[in-house]
Amino acid sequence: MSKKLHPGFFYGTTEHRYDLEGLTLAETVYPAGLVIPPHEHSNAFFCLLLEGHCTQSCDRRTSTGGPLTLTVYPSALAHDNRWHDTGGRALHVEFAQRW
Repeated sequence: MSKKLHPGFFYGTTEHRYDLEGLTLAETVYPAGLVIPPHEHSNAFFCLLLEGHCTQSCDRRTSTGGPLTLTVYPSALAHDNRWHDTGGRALHVEFAQRW
């Protein structure tokens, strides 16, 4: 069973965060080798990789992305992530349910 994260929460270290009428922008940094266990988010969001490489798994599919990879995550989609040797940085744009 995966952990359900509260709105606006992401693993890693959030360096900058802006909230505006149900829209959350968060810049998050991930250390090298970080393995994030299966989890899901309360709200849908976009994740734009700015630096580094990350492998994600969901629904028996695995993919690896690098800088400028954009991934769309629907709310309640269980997935896990693994950050590679250099770690990384991502921009998350999360949408409250009313969006």
